[in-house]
Amino acid sequence: MLIFAFALLLVAPLARAEPLRLEEAVSRALSRYRSLAVKKHELAAAEARATGARDAYLPDVTAAAQQSFGTVNGAFGPQTPIGLQGISSAGPTAREQSWNAAFGANYLLAVNWELFTFGRVDSRIDLADASTRRAKADLEQEKFVHGVRVASAYPDLLVATQVARVAASNLERAASVESSVEARSRTGLVPEVDLSTASAEVSRARLAVVDARDREQRLATQLAIYLDAPSATFVLDESYLSRAPARFSTAATFANNPQLRFQAARIDEAEALARAAARSIRPGLNLVGAYHMRASGFEHDYTPASGRYSTGYLDGILPDRSNFIVGLTLSWNLMSPIKNRGPNAAAEETVASARSEQALVESQLQNQMALADTRIENMLEFVREVPRQLSAAEAAYKQKKALYDNGLATLVEVQQTLYALSHAEVDRSAAYVGLWQALLQKAAAAGDFELFSSQARQP
Repeated sequence: MLIFAFALLLVAPLARAEPLRLEEAVSRALSRYRSLAVKKHELAAAEARATGARDAYLPDVTAAAQQSFGTVNGAFGPQTPIGLQGISSAGPTAREQSWNAAFGANYLLAVNWELFTFGRVDSRIDLADASTRRAKADLEQEKFVHGVRVASAYPDLLVATQVARVAASNLERAASVESSVEARSRTGLVPEVDLSTASAEVSRARLAVVDARDREQRLATQLAIYLDAPSATFVLDESYLSRAPARFSTAATFANNPQLRFQAARIDEAEALARAAARSIRPGLNLVGAYHMRASGFEHDYTPASGRYSTGYLDGILPDRSNFIVGLTLSWNLMSPIKNRGPNAAAEETVASARSEQALVESQLQNQMALADTRIENMLEFVREVPRQLSAAEAAYKQKKALYDNGLATLVEVQQTLYALSHAEVDRSAAYVGLWQALLQKAAAAGDFELFSSQARQP
């Protein structure tokens, strides 16, 4: 009694297991699939780059402070510091080497603002915004494609499960025929070869069961990958095996397809890149300003002979001279048109490539739509014909089996009706599912996933 109660406790959770509904599978996949997380991060990166492109218009404000200790022994005349662009001059020249040294300091506040860029900055901002729109369209496309992918994997697994069941039933029937033949063979009513043939059919049916279960497990693993879940045996909603969609038409146009919207966003990004490349050769108008303070331990009338300087730290770092400058600078790299010929040509080719790919995708979707309409018509006819096929196959098998048991038919005839019955049962499992798959194909081509999902949600 205790063992029976324990068995009931183990079986009860299985009996209460709710099937994984198709819309639940799609929702779970869209919330967990790692590829979507990648696309989300790419979108966040594009948005950050767009913010950076706008921030780049802000002026450069540089503050610097320098405190040093050194000599002023030098030679009259201009000098160019190594690695820098500029000219510096030294202090008074001594008759011979002097090692007089004092503290000194420089304090600088400088502003450099590219006030007007003749469209260069605007084009870079437009490019960053276009990249953001492209990343967003890519995310939406990935969601749509993955939703279709899961919605397609679900009925594939459902059919595979039904095929595995049919294979198991076919094995039972083949085993039943083998038992009957074996009993008749012992009495000499049928030749021994019939028993060998029946045993071979049982082996073939057993291999078919193994093959069907292998395919079922592979499809279950694929669905688990899409759901980002551990591989498991799914309990699916079998209502799709017995009901057909009520609507097959949609008002959606190809322009609404997320795949074509992504291609359009790629074209916009490529065109923005071409504009940015074309405008990169334009000049810039800069507002410049600087305030400079200097301190030195050397007096204004210092000469190597007078020795008027102080080695005190505060005497060398407290500023006593200041200068400022404000101005406008118009600069243009005259070699820019030549240097940018390659980038400009590359940008134009990128635009042409994006347009060609859009035309290719649109052509593929149109062909997919036409094929989906044809499949829907064929599957509707399939759904109407399958019940008659199954009924006839069942009747034929029962009749041939009865005739064989009475010695009026051969084993080969019985096996032929067994094959026909098995195929009819598989066709019954695939008929309605094939209709749903054809509808899904049309919804994917039109970019109207709601056409499929709204009817899939109905009980």
